[in-house]
Amino acid sequence: MRNFFVAFVVSALLIGCGGGSSQSDLAGSWTGKVGMSLQSMQDDVMADNEQSSFLNEQATQGSQLSLDLREDGTCTFKAFEPVEGTWSVEGSTVTLTLPERAGKSGTYFKGTYTLELSGDEMSGGDPNLSGVTITFER
Repeated sequence: MRNFFVAFVVSALLIGCGGGSSQSDLAGSWTGKVGMSLQSMQDDVMADNEQSSFLNEQATQGSQLSLDLREDGTCTFKAFEPVEGTWSVEGSTVTLTLPERAGKSGTYFKGTYTLELSGDEMSGGDPNLSGVTITFER
């Protein structure tokens, strides 16, 4: 009887603690948006007019991003045109890796993104621009 009780408690702890999401839990389509602080917008205007114009359009017009996560660890990120990349999850941290490529999406959305998962939402900063956040939800 004692062994049964110990096995039950251990099983309950393992199920209750979870250990985070798996790739199959997160696979599927996500929609996203770009957020930007006012200071970041002002700084970008001073630094790069083309980049600032692009980001202001994303932030102020509510342009939608899309992200398709596949169970095999590949993904498609789309702002203007699709960018193929890879992704992984460890605990509540989702990591996207997007290669640099031609076109607006490949120029502005590239590198390694570290997103924190909370329920059906994941968000994090842009590795290329300070003050810019990206949020995805199901």
